[in-house]
Amino acid sequence: MHKWLFNNFWLKVISLILAAVTWFYISGELRKGRTTHYPRPPVISKP
Repeated sequence: MHKWLFNNFWLKVISLILAAVTWFYISGELRKGRTTHYPRPPVISKP
């Protein structure tokens, strides 16, 4: 029982780290994509 709990703990730790890395990677890609795909509209200057 103790060995199962220990293995389960490390599995949860690894899963949490993997989830955090994935979250930051996806959020960074979305932030980067948002700035490149939507440039500012051109400003029409009045004469």
